[in-house]
Amino acid sequence: MKKGTYKDLTGQKYNRMTLLSLDRIDGHARWLCRCDCGKEVVVRGHEVVSGKIKSCGCFSRERKVERITAWSKLPYKEKGLSGRKRSDGYIYLRRPDHPAASTEGYVAAHRIAAEEKIGRLLKQNEVVHHWDEQPTNNAPANLCVFRSNSPHFRLHLYAKRHGIKIETLKFDQPWLCLSN
Repeated sequence: MKKGTYKDLTGQKYNRMTLLSLDRIDGHARWLCRCDCGKEVVVRGHEVVSGKIKSCGCFSRERKVERITAWSKLPYKEKGLSGRKRSDGYIYLRRPDHPAASTEGYVAAHRIAAEEKIGRLLKQNEVVHHWDEQPTNNAPANLCVFRSNSPHFRLHLYAKRHGIKIETLKFDQPWLCLSN
């Protein structure tokens, strides 16, 4: 094709874009296109033909909504480490509708996992303990819910005084840990 001559693509459809008319030529042929959603945009012809541009942007937005919707339907365990990880290692998941959510809508992942384990929402004063002391390990078997911070603190103090690793003290006693 000679410089300055352009192939007529009027009426041709690529992905979601139908080329309506040649809009202007400024080094590249720019075409007025109509997306399947009805929006009209001006784009470079070669970007539509090559597949770089598939839509007016609606396709990307739809895929984003699909990913978010699919993620929100997965149970916590299948979501992996999605969310935010604080500098101290704790993971926070976006759950704006949760009663314990922060002002930004995040809840500690270990609290959500503990709630699933005991079958109810945690009370504000209840504390979740990780037996292996790894804040990213939110497996239900690794979590223990204390009625308050006092017995939780006493457990750590006892282990420190006796030079014992806390994970060796692992047990689910009703007077200490809420298991159901």
